[in-house]
Amino acid sequence: MQMEISKCAVITGGAQGIGRALAEELLEQHHKVCILDINKTTGEKTRDELLQQYGENTIFFFVCDVTRKQDIKNAVELCVESLGRIDIFINNAGIVNEFNPELSVNVNLTSVIISCGIVVEYMRKDNGGNGGIIVNVSSVAGLLSVPFMPVYCATKSGIIAYTKTLAKSPKTEGQGIVLCCICPGFTDTAIIQNLEDKVLDATLAQKMLEQYGVLKVKTVVDGVIKLLTDQKNGGILTVTSKGTEYLPEKP
Repeated sequence: MQMEISKCAVITGGAQGIGRALAEELLEQHHKVCILDINKTTGEKTRDELLQQYGENTIFFFVCDVTRKQDIKNAVELCVESLGRIDIFINNAGIVNEFNPELSVNVNLTSVIISCGIVVEYMRKDNGGNGGIIVNVSSVAGLLSVPFMPVYCATKSGIIAYTKTLAKSPKTEGQGIVLCCICPGFTDTAIIQNLEDKVLDATLAQKMLEQYGVLKVKTVVDGVIKLLTDQKNGGILTVTSKGTEYLPEKP
């Protein structure tokens, strides 16, 4: 007997790391999933492996460069065609590159703003949508001063401010749309490898990694699942070695 599909989810940066782990967790919960990623080879490999594990028409993959607005628009349209609708959208794509501020801002922040704008229009009830939840992946670096990655901190701080504000804006209010944000600490993914090529002071970065520790990907995935379960509009959830905690709401 075929299991009932619960929800339809889209994950940017879904080919590897946290994105892939999220895809697997949502598939385990019998959701349909669409992953978007700039890496065609890795994306197709991930899709094929997960198709083999979870069955036909459970997961889809589309190449998407999140720095290109038209790419995002086209990919979202393909996701709607493939999934039938979008109930969950996770803005997970992100990079660390202090030596290319423009690319960092485009990938980490501008793409989130553009994606939210496009997806909100699909979800709005007054536009024929069914509502839904958007989870934006930020970082504790958006809440702290991390001296070796000021550009990264700025982009992640921007995501937090944008999420809180859009959650209460006329574009989403009363439309059945929940916007929330996860802020994990350093996590065991490719993003923290070869830091000497990515940050201003790799030695200091390594010391901080040793001081604060590195989260397992599963810990971050569990945090996202908590957000999807709690449906707390405007919620900002921190995930550190000390556990998970919502930031207090401020006007």
